[in-house]
Amino acid sequence: MRSLQSDIEQRGTRIFELVDKHPERLFSKAGFYQRLMALSMHDERFKTQLFRFVAVLPSLRGSSEIIQHLEEYFSDNNDGFSPLVGMGVRAARLVPWISAPVLRWNVSEMARQFIAGRNSDEVIATLRKRRAQKIGFTVDVLGEAVVSEVEADEESVSASPARRCIPLIRRQSRREASAL
Repeated sequence: MRSLQSDIEQRGTRIFELVDKHPERLFSKAGFYQRLMALSMHDERFKTQLFRFVAVLPSLRGSSEIIQHLEEYFSDNNDGFSPLVGMGVRAARLVPWISAPVLRWNVSEMARQFIAGRNSDEVIATLRKRRAQKIGFTVDVLGEAVVSEVEADEESVSASPARRCIPLIRRQSRREASAL
């Protein structure tokens, strides 16, 4: 009998194979995001900086702050696509009143692919929409502070995210049962 972990890894590998087999159109929004994510996955430092930038962006108020953080996070990358990123940062610096709002909007749009909602009503609505579109998905609860397997095995740590999920699961179960 195979372990649960090997089953999960096998399914994950299959999902990535299907995504690679059916890429989005090159000049579509989804295609752009798909390529950006693929690019970021090939360079650990760039990926880390990208996710840090995405995390701090909502707290930045002005265009100058956004551009300053963009420079701090991406100006000194020593990766294969630094010249391209550097060119983008320089262009953003020239017209911050245009580039900062565009950057904020694009990051928000990309994040919407991964964040189902801010509360249970939004999450349920998003999941229903995805289900109606016959789109597969998984749901993670953000905010858990588990960073190692040891912590994940500790009952007190793993119970906290579970406690937040249970009401959402029960609510959805009641809705599904009443729809039958």
